[in-house]
Amino acid sequence: MVRRSMLWKKAVCVLALGSVIGTACPADAGVISWTVKNAWKIGKSVAGLVDDAWRWSGKLRFWTWSDDAVKTGSKAAASAGVKAARVAGALSDAQIDDLIKLSVSEAGKILGKMKLPMDVLKDAYLRILVKKGLITSQYADDLWKNLKNVDGFIATMRKAGSANVAQQIGHLFELDLANQAAKKGFTVLEIGKKFKDAAKAGLTDLDVFLEKAGKKFFIEAKNYSDVTWQSLPTFRADMDSLVEARKLMVDVRLCFVISNKPSYASIVKALEAAARQRGVELFYGSAESVIKKLL
Repeated sequence: MVRRSMLWKKAVCVLALGSVIGTACPADAGVISWTVKNAWKIGKSVAGLVDDAWRWSGKLRFWTWSDDAVKTGSKAAASAGVKAARVAGALSDAQIDDLIKLSVSEAGKILGKMKLPMDVLKDAYLRILVKKGLITSQYADDLWKNLKNVDGFIATMRKAGSANVAQQIGHLFELDLANQAAKKGFTVLEIGKKFKDAAKAGLTDLDVFLEKAGKKFFIEAKNYSDVTWQSLPTFRADMDSLVEARKLMVDVRLCFVISNKPSYASIVKALEAAARQRGVELFYGSAESVIKKLL
């Protein structure tokens, strides 16, 4: 059923168009006849344009933001309300406020249209996480210092800003593991490294890829408050993916990290058995405690 608001818009558009044509061509009966016959189609098309204009009006500011402010770090950016910017040409606070109102996909499209320098884009995603209350400003500075040059940093921040809570906490845990590793002298080679996974017949992400003193570490991270029996098939499948990842390089430690130890001893035993069978190391605890265990 057509909404009343849409009917109203179409009616207004048709009447307005008829008024314009009637004024411009009062004696042209052919034009008026054609307009009447096609009024509903015309109204529908124009109303659609009105809807699009209304929906996108709040987004156009991003696309029309000047190159001077975005790309060269001119004073226009500072005057737009950027506070303590990490990089020249950072987006204004007002723009970040608008971005957090959008879905991750919509925000990503707008940022892509802006063709921002890479550091400005990284700064924008960090500030989005701060504005959403997912991380603190101080922690954002920490991530910037330790991870800004790491492959996969932007993609992981983008996923962490999802409206899906499970995705949020999962990807934030990956960032935390990478950040703690960097603090402890590990080289963070990549976050979310993609590889061909024969076990899943497709591409799979390695959550965190580390190196220290010539040793390499593949980490699969799970941020769960508790683990249930229903989760075990997924966990076993992800352990299988770690084993597949070993084909990328032989000399690598396979680490399966769960933020909280399961409350049921039987589940703990099942996880330990699955890890042992696959040659995977199993760790429980916070990002900081797990990284210390890897030293």
